[in-house]
Amino acid sequence: MKRKTFYSTALAFGVIGVSFFAGNVMLETSAEENIAEEVKVPNVEVPMVVTLEDLAPVKFNSVDESEVKMPLNLEEKNIDHIVGEARGVNAEKRPGGYLIETWYPTDTENGDLLVAQSINEYGVAQSLVEDVKTWYPEELGGFKELNLGGYQAILNENEEDANTLHIITDNEIFTIAGQKTEILLDVAEEMIKDLQ
Repeated sequence: MKRKTFYSTALAFGVIGVSFFAGNVMLETSAEENIAEEVKVPNVEVPMVVTLEDLAPVKFNSVDESEVKMPLNLEEKNIDHIVGEARGVNAEKRPGGYLIETWYPTDTENGDLLVAQSINEYGVAQSLVEDVKTWYPEELGGFKELNLGGYQAILNENEEDANTLHIITDNEIFTIAGQKTEILLDVAEEMIKDLQ
């Protein structure tokens, strides 16, 4: 259960980090920027500020099927180490969509596998890729950039063998976390099939 808490905490910090960063970007202005009217500011979409009303648990059966982009039947895909059905699906309202997460039982030492999707509030894959890189400094195992089926991905492997893979699109970020990188990549392959 320690690993499950670790993954949940990592996912929560990641989502909160993106939201906090977005809020700071929107609120930060300097006197120079206000005075210098001739300075041209590029037209860049900035993520919206998240309020408590934007973050609300909802019943999964109330989420429209078109919103669910991740597979919810991985136990049927013959992926090594997944040994049963998902243990419930949790959903939480987010600005522009939902955070959806589930846990699959595995036969690995570290236990359950987290599979989740959330909204890319930037609306551009590369912007979120750059942000996700900051989540994994060298002391936490660093990261590897991957191209999986044409999608950008960030992989973190660490000493605790609690590895995390993020697949990033212009609209979503998918997170897969568990012990073996092999499982993460197998699940990613199934996700990518559903995305295409």
